Amino acid sequence: MATFYFVLGMVTVLVIAEVVAAFFVIKTINLLKEQARDAERQLSAHSNDVHHRIDSVWQDTEQHFQEVYRQLDSRLDKLETKLTKQVIKG
Repeated sequence: MATFYFVLGMVTVLVIAEVVAAFFVIKTINLLKEQARDAERQLSAHSNDVHHRIDSVWQDTEQHFQEVYRQLDSRLDKLETKLTKQVIKG
């Protein structure tokens, strides 16, 4: 009978240890899921920042090209006018 109680006690300890271990595993899994969600949010935020920065640089570059184009067009118009006057005087 003592052996039965000893085995029953050991089984009880093992079952309790299994339950405690399961709770620790579940807690760890939930913690890892939360960390993964946080990392995903941060990655998404950084990705959005990069896209906004690229858009900003693209717009700045486009504005600079437009300004260069306007200046070049103006200078060419002035050159054309000057050459036309010289040809007419000519």
